[in-house]
Amino acid sequence: MPGLPCLLALDLDGTLCRRDGSVHPDDRAAIARLQARGVRVCLVTGRLFSGVRALADGLRICDPVVCADGAEIVDPASGRVVAHRRLEGDACRAVFDLLAPRPLDLFLLAEDRLRHDQHGRALAAYVRNWTPALEEVESVRALPHWRGEPGVSMVLAAGAPTEADAALAAVRAAGRFSCDGFAVRSAPGRQDGGGRQRGLLVRAAGVDKGRALADLCAAVGCALAEAVAVGDWVNDIPMLRAAGRSFVMGGAEPEVRAAADEELDAPAGEGRGVAEVARRIWGA
Repeated sequence: MPGLPCLLALDLDGTLCRRDGSVHPDDRAAIARLQARGVRVCLVTGRLFSGVRALADGLRICDPVVCADGAEIVDPASGRVVAHRRLEGDACRAVFDLLAPRPLDLFLLAEDRLRHDQHGRALAAYVRNWTPALEEVESVRALPHWRGEPGVSMVLAAGAPTEADAALAAVRAAGRFSCDGFAVRSAPGRQDGGGRQRGLLVRAAGVDKGRALADLCAAVGCALAEAVAVGDWVNDIPMLRAAGRSFVMGGAEPEVRAAADEELDAPAGEGRGVAEVARRIWGA
């Protein structure tokens, strides 16, 4: 339909995916209707592709999938990485020098899998949502990936709030990386822990969902002004700000709500948000 947006960018956990990881039937049906109208439905997620493949197949997603918050853009049909901005070379070593001396559990995301050691077992249920490809190693700190070959998609560190927040401040002060801090969630779309544990995600400089959305729009021939974005969490903020029109799931944190044009009635983690956006924008 002339004048209507041509691309819908969807966050997964808490937005498209419910707390149990499933997609509400109303959202599945809405996506199918939009695809039939020629709207490009794209997934923009913090997950690795191994944690997205089955979902993309089930939804018949044909356009590139943004993974690891924009560190990688993947062709869903072949699983081939078509573009990436990873931590490479001395950047990996710099992240190691900032995080390794601290009493934090480290998780290294590279080569479409997530590596952890025995200290990270307690968070396995949390990170499994990002990828089923988990590998326990003797020591994350001893992995050769810290030398930057192959490149690292993201680094996750988690621990006591004081330690995690101090690490976040140090990483940001270095001025070389993209980094978000957050309260660790026990399940998609639900925050838990009462502040007992904090995490931080470290990515290469300039990597965020906003830049990834711009790259995605350029790849498929759609202007950013013609893109609609839907999210629910802090890593969605750059995407919500970049899109021509943006929606946040109901009940999202104030800073996330402030980045979006509109708040949905559908609560984060319960589904039906995509169907609501489809009705509001496309009448589908």
